Amino acid sequence: TGHIMVGNLTSEVIELSRQSAAADPSVVGSLALLTHQSVATIQADLNNVQYSPYEPTPVYQDAPQSMIEFIRLHPGEFPGVTAVQVSTRTYPYGGATGAQILGYVTPITGAEISANPNAGYTTSSVYGQAGIENFYENYLRGVPGQRTVEVNAYGNIIGSTETVAPRTGDTVVLNIDASLQKALDTYLSNDIKLVRSAPDPTTGIVPAAVNGAALVMDVRTGAVLAMSSYPSYNLNDFTNGLSQSTFNTLEKEGAFYNYPLQGLYTPGSTFKLITATTMMQTGIYSPYTIFSDTGSYTVPGCVGSPAGCTFHDDLGQGAGQIDLQGALTVSSDAYFYNLGYLFWSQQGWYGETPIQNVAHQYGLDQLTNIDLPGEFAGRVDSPVVRLQLHQANPTAFPNYHWYTGDNLGEKPDSRGTRGRGAEPFGNGLRHLPALRHLLREPVPGRRKDRYGVAQQESRAELPLRGLRPREQPPVRRRLRHRPGRLRLRGLGAGRRRGLLLALPARGTGPQLGPEKPVRDPDHDHHGEVLDHDDDTKARRLSPGASSLGT
Repeated sequence: TGHIMVGNLTSEVIELSRQSAAADPSVVGSLALLTHQSVATIQADLNNVQYSPYEPTPVYQDAPQSMIEFIRLHPGEFPGVTAVQVSTRTYPYGGATGAQILGYVTPITGAEISANPNAGYTTSSVYGQAGIENFYENYLRGVPGQRTVEVNAYGNIIGSTETVAPRTGDTVVLNIDASLQKALDTYLSNDIKLVRSAPDPTTGIVPAAVNGAALVMDVRTGAVLAMSSYPSYNLNDFTNGLSQSTFNTLEKEGAFYNYPLQGLYTPGSTFKLITATTMMQTGIYSPYTIFSDTGSYTVPGCVGSPAGCTFHDDLGQGAGQIDLQGALTVSSDAYFYNLGYLFWSQQGWYGETPIQNVAHQYGLDQLTNIDLPGEFAGRVDSPVVRLQLHQANPTAFPNYHWYTGDNLGEKPDSRGTRGRGAEPFGNGLRHLPALRHLLREPVPGRRKDRYGVAQQESRAELPLRGLRPREQPPVRRRLRHRPGRLRLRGLGAGRRRGLLLALPARGTGPQLGPEKPVRDPDHDHHGEVLDHDDDTKARRLSPGASSLGT
């Protein structure tokens, strides 16, 4: 069966009719004594303009059954007092698991009611403010019940003419693997704290590591199996009522940002896939040619470049004699520095931005259109982009020049959802990442699904030119399935049984996923972990993506 990540807890709420309280004020005192509240508190609830004057006003939450029974046994003492069942969100895997994906609900605001005049919202409704709760609000919210009443000239209810029963919301079944999500959240949080406590082995500086992002995606379909953001929040805080001090702390930390979608990171060695694709598309260098990696690369003919003339491998150790397959396996910087120089020195033949053009094919500077709100588009650095940034904000971007070294050490900003970068390189296709697997309606066929089931978009295959045609598939397989683990900075590979998760709609019962897990072939999942502090830290985090995927 599926696993419920968000459920509902039913509780009793005591309500009081304004008309009854006005006719018999003693009921306010009796109710205050029973609920251990002051008369002023209950009177404030009755005067709250948030509640309709023609509907009972909630005056006590989470009433115990003994209190409900006492009211029912003493109706003469409590005229106009009723008890109704309401549901609140619960999180079986804990409020910290997948918080940024799931999102939270809060009491609806006047602006939200005004923006949705025909949706049936009332002042007692809740509204999704982030994540899936927000993106699929139209499906999750259901339809509230309605009672039409007849009132006289004094505003008193004199009769009821029509009652419409409430309708529960739909269930959103996610692609998320709950166990993997929980493990990835824990890993990202713990390892960022570890990074903060240890000096960088190259610079000796202890990094701030203020935020981070992690993603695991099925590259065959675009299904997002787990996605984590740090710092984050606990969903239970919103259920229990978020205090202003807690809100201020979370806002200061940046916890309300979903960094896989809204954090711009330098991609580190994951960008080598783009450079490798450019190499094979243009044929500038054969993937079979042996390159001697001595641990550094000196730009031919370079003298006094502002960006420097000699570039070193991350750990300063050479990989020896390698071809493309070996360069990707050991993440050889020198190999790709050489490619950057070759493209820069032959601009007359390949143009000024051949690598950036392929990055665009991969979609690094475009929205992924994942089914979550608030996504930011990435940015791929280039001479034109750098000049545009400088012209827009000279203070923030004082340097608008482009040097040879920039082409070698190019670091485009991009979001954490660059998991789809491994997909075109691995199988030549590109899918839109998707969290939702399907929608389930309490009453099948009641509403039409506007979003589509998979939200996937296949792109044309990215050709790997430079390889003999019949050798392209074997080379793709060798690059994807080479024995051992790839040590690409920020990139991991592994295998895992896939499960579907159910996100219950507000007011729904248990949800079902597949009866049996589906076993995935090796290396069909791509894991990526990035933190705020450059390429080296991304590599230090990356083993988590690999180990979590096995």
